[in-house]
Amino acid sequence: MCDGIRADVDLFVINGDLTTYKATIKERNLWIDMLIRMADQAPVIVTAGNHGRELTGDLYVYSRAKGKHAIRLCTEPELVEVGEFAVAVFPYPRKAEMMGTPGEAGFQEAFAEQIAEFGQQFARRPDRYKLFFGHFGVAGARVSSGQPLAGRCAEYPLEPLKELAAQYIGLSHVHLRQQLAPRVWYCGSLSRCDYSETEEKGYHLVRLSGTELQPDGSDLNVEFRPSPTRPMIEIHVRYENGEFRLPKTVSSDGLKDSRVKVVVTVAKGAHQKQTGT
Repeated sequence: MCDGIRADVDLFVINGDLTTYKATIKERNLWIDMLIRMADQAPVIVTAGNHGRELTGDLYVYSRAKGKHAIRLCTEPELVEVGEFAVAVFPYPRKAEMMGTPGEAGFQEAFAEQIAEFGQQFARRPDRYKLFFGHFGVAGARVSSGQPLAGRCAEYPLEPLKELAAQYIGLSHVHLRQQLAPRVWYCGSLSRCDYSETEEKGYHLVRLSGTELQPDGSDLNVEFRPSPTRPMIEIHVRYENGEFRLPKTVSSDGLKDSRVKVVVTVAKGAHQKQTGT
């Protein structure tokens, strides 16, 4: 937030999952303070994610915060016009929406139709900067362990997004930063939520030069800005002959300020072989 203010941004977008669970009063107060500071700099768009109760009222209090600019909460797909921007927003799908489509084919068809509608709305606004933000899984995306996203959540196809005439398509839900197509990005999460997430964390600072999409992508500049976040380290320890044997690669310097999980394996003979944390 402070880095974005120093960069004199014209728009903030928080693309879902403000917390990984239902927010506490302390966390709500912290976010309200940050949103007000953001809104004193530029308009703010908050998109509902899948954690906590973001789709069922947990974010409502944030929309009540007041700054010099508007704070817009989005829990349904919609086009938001703010300043010189036309921003298409697609929050995490509600279970009722997924159940309303007959099977996976209907689910994906409804998504493609909504993206096509956003494209038509963009075409009617040639003088606006055109952005898309969504919180969902995309087929082919990878998670931090390197494995594909398949089977972990409902997935949308990539093709409709590649055809969308948006200058920048920013996705969240997958915590690993990756580029899926020339203008399609997962910027990743701001902090680590799992021990498999060893990659650097941060956010995207997006700069647009002009409102027209250039074939060579020269209208778009995406800069990754690292965020300070605690390392999460998993250490495997073996207990044998009355001693705990640490891996030789472990150093106290590397553990400083880290969140550490220790997995202990008990050797056969000392006890039954088992693991625990």
